[in-house]
Amino acid sequence: MRAPREDFAIAICAAALAAALASCSHRPLPFDGDGAGGVGPGSGGASGVAGAGGGAAPRGLKLIGEPRLLLDVPVTAAQLYTALLWTGDEYLFVWRSYDSAGVFMQRLDTSGQTIDGGGNMRLLNYESAVDLAWGGDRLAAVWKRRNAVAGTDLFFQAFDREARPLRDEVKLRSSTSIDIDGGITYGPRIAAIAGGFALAWYEGQVVAATVTVDGRAQQGPEPAGGDDLASAPTLGLAAEGDRIQVSWNGWPSSSRPSALPTAVMSTRAFTRQLQALGAAQVLDGDGFLAGTHQVLATGSGFLALWGSDPANAAPIAVAQLDTDGVARAAATMAPPIAGPYRSLAPAAWNGDHLVVLWDRSPTNENGLTLTRFGVDGVAQGPSIALPTLGPASRLCVTAHGGQDRIVGFIWSEEIPGAYEVYFQQAMAVP
Repeated sequence: MRAPREDFAIAICAAALAAALASCSHRPLPFDGDGAGGVGPGSGGASGVAGAGGGAAPRGLKLIGEPRLLLDVPVTAAQLYTALLWTGDEYLFVWRSYDSAGVFMQRLDTSGQTIDGGGNMRLLNYESAVDLAWGGDRLAAVWKRRNAVAGTDLFFQAFDREARPLRDEVKLRSSTSIDIDGGITYGPRIAAIAGGFALAWYEGQVVAATVTVDGRAQQGPEPAGGDDLASAPTLGLAAEGDRIQVSWNGWPSSSRPSALPTAVMSTRAFTRQLQALGAAQVLDGDGFLAGTHQVLATGSGFLALWGSDPANAAPIAVAQLDTDGVARAAATMAPPIAGPYRSLAPAAWNGDHLVVLWDRSPTNENGLTLTRFGVDGVAQGPSIALPTLGPASRLCVTAHGGQDRIVGFIWSEEIPGAYEVYFQQAMAVP
């Protein structure tokens, strides 16, 4: 069993947990490949406006406003986990602090401004591996907790948008086979479905289950696969309509230690009643064990994204899955997207395209890129370069899912003596 850790662990001081209510105006402006500042033509991912020159505007992205500081905390010996969720009419910014033994939340309006004074609302005491989803007009949390008999318990609880619990926590599962890990990279994962939530976790194999909006058991747990793995895999989960897609990327027990961290990327689809739609399928037998991966619902199926081929710079692969979870096409993402896959949710589906936020963590350089892609991995317009004051990480992109085709995204920066979390928005053009 691994020692508790977190891929995105950092240190923070509980006494300094506070949200800044003003935009960060001292930051440099974004620039495109030519170094032009601002978000006008040629600098925001789009090089024109509709009707300019007698033709349609090229596809791309355009930033909305400036980066907004959400959290500024000094470095101590603790951990920080961050997430951004869209409810349909506002954002929920959630973070977990080890030193202050809690999981906290802020409400942000449609433009990212804090609601009701920007107070830091406590959701939970400190828990390991907390994942969150919005559905059924509530925020649902699932997490692991070590119990008194050397096993692990799996819990669920729902909250309103004021962070008030809608009922007591529900223990869903107890098992000595569920590993504890500081992050949710290895599960549990949660996604909203009609009338409840889908869950996925690993306990010697990858399993899936469904619960009601109040956490009462519905179907499962049902095995998805992964019983041939040497250790816990990274997990992904997405749901839409009557379909649930589970994904995992792990090291087969038959593998021999080598200099290359090769893994197998697999998926399996279920109905909302947890009827398996065929067997588990291997998308990549030469995947990259390092990093994470994602699976996203598109309205007509799913997309899976992961790091591949570690012997050749670990390019990011994207596979198109139909509504039954069957892989129909695969491609490699164009630069600047390259492995390992970043934590925790750097990509979002935005109506008819992907939006991907990417950092430069392998080289420990400052700066981010925001890029629009088709399902074929081809960039749709130039990337937006986002300067940062320190190395960036903890990436999360969430889409509004409406006709406005707006995404919100957050990231953290490491600066001398502190870590800062920023919020920004972008929209598709045209």
